[in-house]
Amino acid sequence: MSRRGPSSSTTSTASSLSREVDKKLTLQDPAAAATVRVPPASSKSVRFPVRPGYGTVGRKCVVKANHFLVKVAERDLCHYDVTITPEVTSKKVTREIINQLGNLYRASHLGNLRVAYDGRKSIYTAGELPFSSKEFKIEGGLPETL
Repeated sequence: MSRRGPSSSTTSTASSLSREVDKKLTLQDPAAAATVRVPPASSKSVRFPVRPGYGTVGRKCVVKANHFLVKVAERDLCHYDVTITPEVTSKKVTREIINQLGNLYRASHLGNLRVAYDGRKSIYTAGELPFSSKEFKIEGGLPETL
């Protein structure tokens, strides 16, 4: 028995299959891939469709938000978490404590920065405080009626 090589029909099928795979596989060089335009992630560039029947159903109401415009000249606004111990539940008392903190330590420890307090757990300053974490002691002097 003699051994023969692959038949010509098998060879032509393999070569045509190879050519077909080469056609389907297209490789891009990295420079060409970098030119692909990706849509921007900003919502400002997206135009949403107009809602049909705007203002025809429902009732008007006033929405109040606790946001307001703040203008600060060339400074970063910084946010700090505040913990008052022992825990105080009255906003009036916590505001008085923070007012005393500002009055007592503004020049010596707070970098002469004014603080804005939200009445709960946040203080805001126009610029960084000269420390990352610090404990202050405020004693007495709080009105008994608060």
